[in-house]
Formats: sequence, structure tokens, C-alpha cells
Amino acid sequence: MLEAVGFERAVLVQPSLYGQDCSVMLEALQSAPLSLRGVAVKDGSLSDADAAALHDAGIRALRFNDLVKVGGSAGITTKELPRLAPRMREMGWHAQIYAACDRIAEALPAWRQHGVPLVFDHLARVGPPAKALDDPAIRTIIHALRDGDIWIKLTVYRTSGEGAPFDDVRSLHDAMVSANADRLVWGSDWPFLNQKDEAPDTGKLLDVFGAWVGDADLRRKILVENPARLYDFQKLQDFQERLSE
Repeated sequence: MLEAVGFERAVLVQPSLYGQDCSVMLEALQSAPLSLRGVAVKDGSLSDADAAALHDAGIRALRFNDLVKVGGSAGITTKELPRLAPRMREMGWHAQIYAACDRIAEALPAWRQHGVPLVFDHLARVGPPAKALDDPAIRTIIHALRDGDIWIKLTVYRTSGEGAPFDDVRSLHDAMVSANADRLVWGSDWPFLNQKDEAPDTGKLLDVFGAWVGDADLRRKILVENPARLYDFQKLQDFQERLSE
């Protein structure tokens, strides 16, 4: 998939279905340690040794899921964030949170107190159906983004209520880019678990992003520069520079 869309780097996110068993993702990270990073799922019992091992393997964040239930369980929710935050601060990790827009706006002040960067998946889950820009929850999130207090992942798939061409979330996407492009990264949702024949084409999702973000410098910022900082890809850049010397 990376070769097909012309990407050199990627971030793998632990699927909800796998729970805390990150072995498949860790094996994938091992195959390309310079060009891949990972977002793991662990609860508050994570030990210092296990955290260090995950970091060495390329993990740079933990995922918290307040939205999707798997096997009758919601998995690791943000209730675990207070227990994990001290270790995450030590490791330089961030929290990737999958939660509904209203939940984010309500809990944001408390989450910010933990002192870890907050990354909200799927356009901060504004839909479906997509909320209007004047919705109080959206205003709260846009203000936090503008102030640099949060990050947002621009993933339109599973956010739009209409599907391609995803026009129902275009205004929200544009507002987030205008608010603070320095705190945005892009996501595809590949490999589109549980979608089977309805799964979209990753290249077409990237085309949507390119059409909506017409400025080449902004596209590079969101696709390259921001994730390099957020996911600690600087070591890869240093390595490439040494090779070119």
C-alpha cells in the first residue's frame, strides 16, 4: 500500500479487535524499524520494562477507545489515562483518543491536566452525522486546536455519513486546516477492518486530501513534517542525511 501511494513512512495503530496483544504490529515494526512507528494498546499495569521494550520497538503512543466495543467490552478507555500518563510522559509518548466529539469537548480540560500530547482520531469524531461548525463541541475543539493544545488526525473515512466524496465533512476539515495546520496529521484507516467489499481505495482517499488541501507546503507539513515530530521520525531523517554525505 505504501508503494502504491508513494509513501516512505507510516504509523501503525493497534486495531481494537486485537486488544492488548500487540505482537502482530510489533513484528511489522521490526520489518522496517526506520520507516515505521506504532501506536499500542495497554492498560495501567504496563511495567517500566515493557514500556521500554515497546519504545525500542518503535511505539510512540497509546490508544484509548471510548467509542467502539469489542466482544462486549470497550477495551482500554480513557479511564486508564490517569494511571498511564506518568509513564507516557517519561517515554515522550502521546495519547491517541477515539471518542465522540461531545465527549472530547466535555473531558478535554481533565485530559489536558495529565501533561501528555492528545491526538484525536477521525476528525475528533465529528460524525456521522457531521456536526455544524457552530456546534458548541466543535467550537471547543477548534479553539483547542488553534491554541495548539491538541492534535487532530484528518481521517475522513468512518467520519463522513455519506461516504465518497465525503462532502459532508469538508467544511469541518477546512476549518481544522485553517485553525492550525501545525497540529494536524493525515490518516487513511487502512486496512479498513470489517469493511470487506465496501472498503475504499487508499489512493482515492489521498486524492481527496490533495484536492481539499491545495497548497503544496501545507500538504507537506501535514503529511511529512508534523508526523516526523509527533512520531519521532527525526532519527530516520538523520540516518538518511548520513547516507547522503
